[in-house]
Amino acid sequence: WWRTKLLAGHVEQRVSWGDRVVAAAGFRADVRDVPAVVDNVYTCCDHDLVLHPHLRFEWSPTKALDVRAAYGTADQRIQGSALKPERTKELELGGRTRLAGGRATSDATFYARRLSGGIGGIPPAPFGGGFGNPMRVLNTGVELSLAGAVVRREQLAWDVVVSAWGNRNRVSRAPARGFL
Repeated sequence: WWRTKLLAGHVEQRVSWGDRVVAAAGFRADVRDVPAVVDNVYTCCDHDLVLHPHLRFEWSPTKALDVRAAYGTADQRIQGSALKPERTKELELGGRTRLAGGRATSDATFYARRLSGGIGGIPPAPFGGGFGNPMRVLNTGVELSLAGAVVRREQLAWDVVVSAWGNRNRVSRAPARGFL
């Protein structure tokens, strides 16, 4: 009978220095109407404000090299639940090089993502743990690609892209450690 209502907004400020440096900072704001429980009866409504900040930095020290870094957060809430939201934080670092006069590019990206407050797969502790969101997941990975223009003619273009990636997930009850 009751549905969650969501109002979201996004604000970002970008600053550029020539065509070499771009910095951006901002946040997404979510306002949710969530049901309030009074004497085991759902009533409407508590208002829940959540801010998700993000930062991004891009730098081109030469015409052949771009370096980038980004950080941001997000969450996912379970409707009608007393559980805390699943919260995700992510850091991404990467770079791109242009080779052979721009006919080829190589790209490398490293990412680290931490989810806290997850509820999947891990039951609550039997003694004194109570119910809650015990799961922590640290997800790290790398993405690599090499692209090249094999043929460039007025009526014909043929590009080849080779990519590889690796990913590692670690699940635990304990808070994930690291830079996130």
